Amino acid sequence: MRWPLALLCWLFLTGLSPAAEFKVQLFLSWNLRPYWDFAEGFKKNHHFQAKISLLEEGDIWETARVLVPVGHRALSFLEDQSQKPLWAALILHPSLIPKRKRLLGGLYLRLPPEVVLPLIRARLAPLFGERTLVLGIPYSTEANLSFLKEVQKISLLWGLKVVPLPLAQGLSTYEEALKPVDVIYFLPDPFLESEEVISRLIKMAVMAGKVVVGYNRFFLEKGGLLAFVIDYYRAGIKASRLLYRCLNQGNCGWHYAPFKLLWNEKALRYYQVKEKERPAKKPSSSSPIRGRK
Repeated sequence: MRWPLALLCWLFLTGLSPAAEFKVQLFLSWNLRPYWDFAEGFKKNHHFQAKISLLEEGDIWETARVLVPVGHRALSFLEDQSQKPLWAALILHPSLIPKRKRLLGGLYLRLPPEVVLPLIRARLAPLFGERTLVLGIPYSTEANLSFLKEVQKISLLWGLKVVPLPLAQGLSTYEEALKPVDVIYFLPDPFLESEEVISRLIKMAVMAGKVVVGYNRFFLEKGGLLAFVIDYYRAGIKASRLLYRCLNQGNCGWHYAPFKLLWNEKALRYYQVKEKERPAKKPSSSSPIRGRK
């Protein structure tokens, strides 16, 4: 995405003209390992003189040309406390935050469906073959329901039929909605606020023979088969490169974070047994897996 001429002029007048080195300040939303891993990766870029601050402790660096809020909490704070340009990192998705002229772009955590769906389909092919799979996505918020509808529009391209699994209506409703589902893909959601809740939902799914796909290692530890795990150190490296390109070339925008797709071999053996016990399903009238042309 190219910046408009007026914004480029504004950057020049405020001292953000292309240079070999930029002073930037990262504000971490929480004192947690993933945020520090991100900061360590970011500091590897020699084009930046980077200062790392915890949100509660750090004062805004007067000579910093750009502030990098890491997480939603830091972004909300800096929008109110500073008029400096912002480049956001590790937010859930740009559609979930208000548009701001000072917000140059950033790195988000929710992986695009066109990235996730073919990987799920390919990894599960040895287990299910090429038949169309029913993919359930739990949700409790309007934002996640909106995302779910986006996924529904393109899911058949990869032999997947997406159905919503409402969480806010209670666990009995969730359990009933599980019945036609083959695979459950969990997204970060306010309903999943504790490990106890997540564990219970995973257990209900696994006991019903449903394949669980999650977004961190905890899902694998509790019996899930796949997990899309954000690599926070690599995310910091990627963010620093993108921010440098943004400042040096005016080529800004939003990008998703790098990740690893992890596999639970023990769970695979369990699901293989469950799949053999499952009554055969009639072939779907829709064509099976179709890649993009």
